[in-house]
Amino acid sequence: MAAPSQNVEEDVIFCDIEATVATGFEQTAREEVIEKLGFDVRSSRGKITIRTPISQVPRILKLGTIDNCRVVIKHIRGFEFPKDQAESLQRVRELVKDIDWQHGIEVWNKIDEIPESERVVVTENMSKPLKAESDLSSPEKTHEPESKSEDSAKISEKLQAKYEHDSTKPKFRVTCHRVGECHKFDSTNMGANFGGAIYTYFGWNVDLTKFDIEVILNIDWDDVTVCIGLTKESLHKRLLTNFGMTTLRPTIAYNMLRLCEIKCGDVVCDPMCGSGSIPISASVSWPRAIHMCGEIYGKAIEKTQDNLVTLNEKKKSNNRRLVDLDIYQWDATRLPLRDGCVDVFITDLPFGRKFGNKMNNQKLYPLVLEELARVTRKKTGRACFITEDKRCMTKVILLIQESILWQRRKVLAINMGGIDTAVYVLHRTD
Repeated sequence: MAAPSQNVEEDVIFCDIEATVATGFEQTAREEVIEKLGFDVRSSRGKITIRTPISQVPRILKLGTIDNCRVVIKHIRGFEFPKDQAESLQRVRELVKDIDWQHGIEVWNKIDEIPESERVVVTENMSKPLKAESDLSSPEKTHEPESKSEDSAKISEKLQAKYEHDSTKPKFRVTCHRVGECHKFDSTNMGANFGGAIYTYFGWNVDLTKFDIEVILNIDWDDVTVCIGLTKESLHKRLLTNFGMTTLRPTIAYNMLRLCEIKCGDVVCDPMCGSGSIPISASVSWPRAIHMCGEIYGKAIEKTQDNLVTLNEKKKSNNRRLVDLDIYQWDATRLPLRDGCVDVFITDLPFGRKFGNKMNNQKLYPLVLEELARVTRKKTGRACFITEDKRCMTKVILLIQESILWQRRKVLAINMGGIDTAVYVLHRTD
C-alpha cells in the first residue's frame, strides 16, 4: 500500500503584511482576518500585521476593514539613532544593503490590481546592487522647495533631472513616517536620503508621482520598519466615485456594519445616508439582507444614486452580480415606515461642523433616536451610530435609557482623519 503524500511546509514562503486600519477598529479588523482567512494576525495602534503565504496576499486586499497594505521587508526594534543628524541619516542609509528586496518584489508582483498595460515586470536583476556598500555612507542632499506652493510633480521633475534614467529599471519613491521626539532629523530629510541610497545601490528611477514601487519607511521612536506598498491608493475608494465634503470612508462604514452582526433576511437601513457610503457597503458585503436608505437633501440623494449606478456599471462589465439598494428622500425624524419593520439602523450622524451646528444636534439626536426606536424591531433590533458630538450623544443615550427604548451595548473611540469620534452600538429593548 502506497504511503500517503505529505504536504511540504518548507515549500510555502510566508511574508508579513501590514495593513492600516482606522484607529479604534483594530479588533474588528483582526476578527475579519481570522474569520475569512484564518491567518495569524497581530494588532497595534492603527494597524494589523498578518502572517500569510505569499500566494494568498491578493485575498488580503479583498478585506473590507483595511485602508492600505504593504509588505514588511525589514523590522528593527531598539534601533539606536546617533545624536548627530548626519550620523543618523548614514546609519539608516546603510540598512539598504541588509534588506531582502527580492522578497518584497516577489510579493509586489502578486498584486493584480494594476492593469496589465500599466504593470512593470520587476525581475531579479533589478534588486541586485550596482554600487559598493561604501557608496551608501554619503547622505543625499534634500531638495528644498522654492516655495510652499511648489507641488510634488515639480519636485519630481527636478529629481528626475538629477538622477539618470534607466528604462529597464522600475520607478520608485520613498515615503517616510516618523513618530517620536528623540530624532535629530525630519521625515522629508530621512525619506530623501533613504531614497538616494536605493538609487545609489540599485539604480532604480526616482519618480514621486508616477512611481511603480512605493518604499515606506516607518520610524516609531526606536522602531524602524521598511515596507513596499501594495496599494497605490486607499482601498476605501473601491466602492465610491462621487465623494461629498463629509462622506464617510467605506472602510469605516464596513467596520461599523460588522458590529451590527447582520444576518440573512435582515432589513438594514441608513436613515441619513449622505453620499451612500454605508448602504452601498452593506449591499455589497451582505447581499442576502434587504437594504434601504434615505436622505432629506436632494443633492445627497443624487450622489448616492450616482455612486450606485457607477458601481453597477463596473460590476456589469465584469459579469458580476449587481448591487440592490432602495433609495428614498425622507425626513429621518418622520420616516414613512411602519412600526417594528427594520432590524438594523446604521448611520453617520451630523457632527455639527461643516453642516448644521451642535445646538441643532441637541434637538435632532433625540428626535432621530425616538423615531428609529419606533421603526426598529423590539428585542432583536440593533442600531449603530458614529458621531464627533459625543457630549450630545451621551446625554441622549441617558435620556432614552430612562425611557427604556435603547440599551447601550458598546462604545468605541475612533480616530477619523484626525477627528476624535465615537461609535455607539445600541440594542432595542422590549
